[in-house]
Amino acid sequence: LHSHGLKVIVCSRRDHSCVLNGREASEGDLREPVSERLLHVHCLNDVIIDLIRTAYDYRCWFITSCDVTELLADWRLPGHLQRWLQRIRGEFHVEFGFDSGVAFDFSLPSIVRAHLSAQRLKHAQVGREACG
Repeated sequence: LHSHGLKVIVCSRRDHSCVLNGREASEGDLREPVSERLLHVHCLNDVIIDLIRTAYDYRCWFITSCDVTELLADWRLPGHLQRWLQRIRGEFHVEFGFDSGVAFDFSLPSIVRAHLSAQRLKHAQVGREACG
């Protein structure tokens, strides 16, 4: 995902900060930036619930292999988050899986692909302007 120019927020119940940045999270620090392009969110609830809350808070795309349509009527997700998820799931939900060679594979929605293409063009223009 980083190779596509994306910042990544990892939502998990386990503390992965030592793996992600080589040090332990401080006590009580639930949202710890581990680099300029990676953030670890320690989940207190079911991970998918906190993932949707985090995506809403950051207004960002989210990647999960879970069927998020089940959350549209899940009592654990407040009404405003259910309505947000209903509106954006086709555009913001990035699905992933593993191919037969156990390689990570994901499918970007068209709006995400268009955004990344625009970002690449913008960076290329800035690079050309800086050189010349």
